[in-house]
Amino acid sequence: MPWRKSLRILREGVIDPNADKRALAVRSLGLLPGNAEAERLAIVALTDEKSTVRVAAASALGSMHAEHSTGNLEEALGDSEPSVVLAAANSLLCFTMAWDMTRTTRS
Repeated sequence: MPWRKSLRILREGVIDPNADKRALAVRSLGLLPGNAEAERLAIVALTDEKSTVRVAAASALGSMHAEHSTGNLEEALGDSEPSVVLAAANSLLCFTMAWDMTRTTRS
């Protein structure tokens, strides 16, 4: 399956020594909603030493609607880098908006 090859490439990318390549791979994980491994990789990337990777991770989790990463994103709200905090807050806001929209359509 082509998506398995893609995930293998991304798996390799998230551990690349180059932070720019890691960030690109992590951001791309956001294109895999509902994929538990992609979500796990993005959660791990929230603790990367480089803030660009942490921003990519927070954004990817929002893009993939990984709502059970809420606790991890809430922890990222305490990051020393404002860009990471903003990305985490944005993802959490997206979760809230999606939940509100679901609740409204069910009413």
